[in-house]
Amino acid sequence: MNEEHNKYKEVEMLFGCLFTLSVDGVCFILDWTGIGDIITPFIQSAGTACLSLWAWRKGDKASLKFGRQAAKYASNALPWIPTLTAMFIIETYMHNHPEKFALAEKTINAGSGKSATAAVK
Repeated sequence: MNEEHNKYKEVEMLFGCLFTLSVDGVCFILDWTGIGDIITPFIQSAGTACLSLWAWRKGDKASLKFGRQAAKYASNALPWIPTLTAMFIIETYMHNHPEKFALAEKTINAGSGKSATAAVK
């Protein structure tokens, strides 16, 4: 029951997509006007931090790990692309379907010299 409680509901996904799409829309307009190189990284970084903390509060402790954070903040450097919305959709899917990503988590966490197949077992 606790796992079902921590999953993103449809209303939360809709709210999250509307929030991220509006942030991406503002950033697109700022990029289009030419002043986005200065302001947009701060806006997208704030949106990324909000989404990461939201996922962490939902029980996704891996959302604050260095690898995910580096990928999220690196994707914010792409202009004119709704990267915040794409990150939210991907992170929501990964959070709601952890069984599909269990193998990848075990393989990534096996960096202690073990082979990937030994880490899965």
